Amino acid sequence: MRYNPVKQQISNHFQHRPILRKLLFALLRLLLLRVWYVRRAIRQWAKHRKGTPQHILDAGAGLGQHAYYLASRCKEWNVLAVDINIADICKNNRLFKCEKHPNLYFKTADLLTFSQPDAFDLILAIDILEYIENDALVLQNFYTSLRHEGMLLVYVPSLMSLREGKGNKPFCEEQVRAGYSKEELCTKLKAAGFRHIKARYVYAKAGVWSWRLSVKYPMQWLNRTKKAAFLLPFYYLLIYPLCVVLNYIDIWGEHKEGEAILAMAFK
Repeated sequence: MRYNPVKQQISNHFQHRPILRKLLFALLRLLLLRVWYVRRAIRQWAKHRKGTPQHILDAGAGLGQHAYYLASRCKEWNVLAVDINIADICKNNRLFKCEKHPNLYFKTADLLTFSQPDAFDLILAIDILEYIENDALVLQNFYTSLRHEGMLLVYVPSLMSLREGKGNKPFCEEQVRAGYSKEELCTKLKAAGFRHIKARYVYAKAGVWSWRLSVKYPMQWLNRTKKAAFLLPFYYLLIYPLCVVLNYIDIWGEHKEGEAILAMAFK
């Protein structure tokens, strides 16, 4: 399945006013277990940092939901969100300029060449490494760009995500690799220079079923026909309570395996 065309359709429907984009972010927060995991990790990192100046990089920002969340959480935090997609960057700068967030800026950048030595206290890399062939170089750039004791937050699919694809192909056609094992990801982080690494599997059975019901099946329907968009609100009214229960089961459990990996690595 191709993911980017569907993401672009969704972005186009919510791009005209800041309030629509914020509505989209609220929907993503409600539906995506990935967002639950990322925000919980950010809250843990922020425990002793709220109210103090922090410099944050959202690498591969996409629609900008994580960058917006960080900039809104604390006005003393300066957030730079970069992406290679010029169209997304232009939309985000136009929309969030209206929101008057002087601590949030979107910029076009290629992560293979983007490096700002000792510039950031936190770097987010959420669902981007699987789309980059030379991920080792990107991780080295992240390490260089972090300040001492800065943290890199990584979220990637695991090799178990192959089960959601066809044969040995990833679920999303745009990916250059299907996923990582926890050992492989930790090895690459160590090779880049990171020494304090905490990695865990997420999206176990409960999370996978929540994702299938709330993301996979709706996106497949939208790939087949745009008319599915008119039926989705009624569909979500029925399945959302079940998805919430499944998400809570997943996020509070410890999993020996899962279809994604969340890692925190420190410089």
